[in-house]
Amino acid sequence: MNTHPAPTRASGPSAAALLLVGIVLGGVVGGATATVITGRAPSELVEVTPAPSSIPAASAVVVPAGSDTTVDVVRDLLPAVVTVVNRAANGQPQSSGSGFVIDAQQGYVATNNHVVENVRGTGTGASFDVIFSDNRTVRATLVGRDPQTDIAVLKVSASGLVAAPLADSDKAPVGAHVIAIGSPLGEFQNTVTEGVVSAKGRR
Repeated sequence: MNTHPAPTRASGPSAAALLLVGIVLGGVVGGATATVITGRAPSELVEVTPAPSSIPAASAVVVPAGSDTTVDVVRDLLPAVVTVVNRAANGQPQSSGSGFVIDAQQGYVATNNHVVENVRGTGTGASFDVIFSDNRTVRATLVGRDPQTDIAVLKVSASGLVAAPLADSDKAPVGAHVIAIGSPLGEFQNTVTEGVVSAKGRR
């Protein structure tokens, strides 16, 4: 991706939308999108929450912990995870990354500002494609962005969308099991991986 000067900060309703997303996400950013926390004991119910990661993280459903938790979480959340492709005026991709649906009715998709930052305005001829897990590709428009929190919001017009519910990442304890779903580098679509929250509060 080419290096460009930092874009101007969003203002008006777009900035408000980004601020809301930034608060919900807690400024979390990482290499894969929907990140969830799972428990250890099969009898427990655990809250799915975001974990530190440079593509937005998401999820807030309560799921039973157990040997099939990963399969269940992926089945439920994968439809909400998308790949965002930023295309230049000539139609060539200039950047890409992960994102996820945050409002199924309105068609809002959260992604990172660095995925869309090459766009200077609607007059540039640039465009965005959002690719869903079922391989549907839908054209998207930029609602707003915030370089400081590295959050951007796109809007798509599509039916049958599934939104990833959000939660408080501060509630994720160190050592909690993590499931991450996304498109690392914008190339490995629908990748699933697991790990643990290794630390919190690092700067």
